[in-house]
Amino acid sequence: MFCKNCGKGNPDNSNFCEHCGIKFGKAHIEEENAPRTSHEAEKHSRSEEIDSDTSPYPYVISVTKLIVLSVATFGLFEVYWFYKQWKSIRAEEDINVTPILRAIFATFTSYWLFKHISEMVKKVGKKRGLESGGLAIVYFILVATYKLPDPYWWVAILTFLPLIPAQNAINYYWEKKLGDRLITSGFGLWNYIWTFAGVVFLILALYGTFGSFEDLTSSTDPTTSTTTQTLPSTNLSSQNTSGLGLEETYGQNFMTSCNTDGTLQEGCACILSYLRSNYSLSERIKMDSQYEQTNELPQAMYDAIDYCK
Repeated sequence: MFCKNCGKGNPDNSNFCEHCGIKFGKAHIEEENAPRTSHEAEKHSRSEEIDSDTSPYPYVISVTKLIVLSVATFGLFEVYWFYKQWKSIRAEEDINVTPILRAIFATFTSYWLFKHISEMVKKVGKKRGLESGGLAIVYFILVATYKLPDPYWWVAILTFLPLIPAQNAINYYWEKKLGDRLITSGFGLWNYIWTFAGVVFLILALYGTFGSFEDLTSSTDPTTSTTTQTLPSTNLSSQNTSGLGLEETYGQNFMTSCNTDGTLQEGCACILSYLRSNYSLSERIKMDSQYEQTNELPQAMYDAIDYCK
């Protein structure tokens, strides 16, 4: 045992210190002979609660929270989700990764996250692994659908789907390992704020996409404006051509029909000039006739409009 006066060691049950000669009291002897426990053992002997801010940072949330926050934030929440899971795995598996980089490039790194989760959950429950490759492929495809045109890009809002089995596996692992010490992350104030703001934006986005979808599909070219969805009437057979040449009559009829509200004089003149320069009168009359039969703008009109923008 060690002397409290000089700090040097002595044989157990000594009554006097061999180095400084001080007499040991009964309390000192009993204290030195008592079983010792390390600080770490003492710390873990307590029933401590562990949450996502306590090592190993288990991010256990309900599937409902995952879906709501993912949809409300148009998938931005998933960056945070990947960050939290990588942070937890780094602490639990003692691997050298940078969670924030793995989260930013989750589209390409999701396979390795799913694989780590699968290996972890197999340690506490056999046959509880994940199809890491399949989940990663599905996640990649869903993220890529953001590039699709209206309204098909809305499929990308389902990027949370491959994360559901991963979250279930994570919850199972930590519940098995930590039991009652585990604290599940519920909805906080900021979660409610993000959800409310996201729902408002989601409604506006839905209205903006599907509210005008019918208008967008009414023309063969969705990029053209409302002034290009109808072809000016130039049917010479229905017009009074007395005293006028056919070309002049065609031009007058075109300008009258194109410029009904009096604000498109310059644009209509440009379109007329383009058509005259590239197509003969008979070709233009033939296109007009086809339009009246099919109600579809000829490509020549789209070319003229693009040229005059």
